[in-house]
Amino acid sequence: MLFRRLAATVSVAALCVAANATIGMAQDVPALDLKFGVLAGLSGDLAQSGQPWSEATRIAVENLAEQVASWGYADKVKISFVGSEDSQGNAQSGIEASKKLVGVNGANVIVGDFFSSVTVAAAQSVFIPEEVLSFTGGTAPSISDLNKSTGATWMWRMAPPDSVQGPVVAKLIADAVGADSTINVAARNDTYGVGLLDAFKAAWTAGGGKIGSETVYNPDAPTLDTEAQQIASGSPAGYFLVSFCGDWGKLKGPLQRTGTWDPTKTFGGDALGGCPAPNETLAGMRNARGDVTSGNSNAAWVDLYKAKANPSVAFSAFSVEAFDAPYLAFLAALAAGSSDTNAVREKLVAVSGPPGRQCDFTTLKTCVDAILAGEDVDFEGATGAIDFNEFGDPSVVTYVVLQSKGDGAIDDPVIGKVTIGAK
Repeated sequence: MLFRRLAATVSVAALCVAANATIGMAQDVPALDLKFGVLAGLSGDLAQSGQPWSEATRIAVENLAEQVASWGYADKVKISFVGSEDSQGNAQSGIEASKKLVGVNGANVIVGDFFSSVTVAAAQSVFIPEEVLSFTGGTAPSISDLNKSTGATWMWRMAPPDSVQGPVVAKLIADAVGADSTINVAARNDTYGVGLLDAFKAAWTAGGGKIGSETVYNPDAPTLDTEAQQIASGSPAGYFLVSFCGDWGKLKGPLQRTGTWDPTKTFGGDALGGCPAPNETLAGMRNARGDVTSGNSNAAWVDLYKAKANPSVAFSAFSVEAFDAPYLAFLAALAAGSSDTNAVREKLVAVSGPPGRQCDFTTLKTCVDAILAGEDVDFEGATGAIDFNEFGDPSVVTYVVLQSKGDGAIDDPVIGKVTIGAK
């Protein structure tokens, strides 16, 4: 606690001011009303990711509400799950789904979307004007940029931004094929694809690497044969592809038919992994993804999901990013003494990192008691350390390197890790 480091001669009044600057004064349990909704792609090719994301959020909210009730706080603290809406993975549908979640269902905290383009569009049209908190799985740098430009951070994420992923992947490829090599690059033409490709190219060329062909394609095109020919052209040392599973399925066959493209020299963005048949990646393909398994409570979260989720919805490791969000929002609201979202967002940095009493979702009461006593807390997610910065990004980042076995498994084997930042 900050005031424990002050000299003993400091007055009690000064101690109270110092405490209030972080979490706040000792307080009774405040009246809170947090309504959580989910925005995600829930249908078609997107269901493999969207449905676990929705289930993870629902399970967290229900677990949180049960814990609140067990402490005897349910008469003051209202925690509810108001539903999930399908963004269909596109901006306009995401805007309409967000309007329903906020205007009809009354959500003041939305968990999603994991599509950067949907998150940005929904933020501009709904989240920011309506002052709704969003915990997104999107990784595009434009999400941080939007928070900076508005002067108020409404979008928060456990997933590291692509401004970090780009240099990480550039280093991985440099280690594999040589830092001064020529590689061909391609990306889907949307906020995520272009943002990650730009971050990668800047890092790759800064390290002495060269770009051969560059292909930015329409993911909704019926076929991608011409684009595949361009991607495979020349004799590059490797390839970097930014795709989702659906458009990868359109590229895979044409790339194989070129006869020159080599999957073992191909690296993908974080979304190009764990793709189900018939869109599975091929054996030897690699990609980097933010680590979501390093929290001390990760095993407990997996057990809880498997016990409480709809049996028809497969477990997906990355959906833990959605699971952590309700606990963070609750602790921030408790620290603020209010469920007013402007007050809540001002406390998210404080409750997500040091200094302070540590807890996770299994030991949440430790943080609750500390906050009510006016002390600092440090919530560790089932994902691991979070430590939000002022623009809603995690400041402690670990990437895992995955290598496909070509079997369509939802989580590919981990072959390495890269950590940036320190707890």
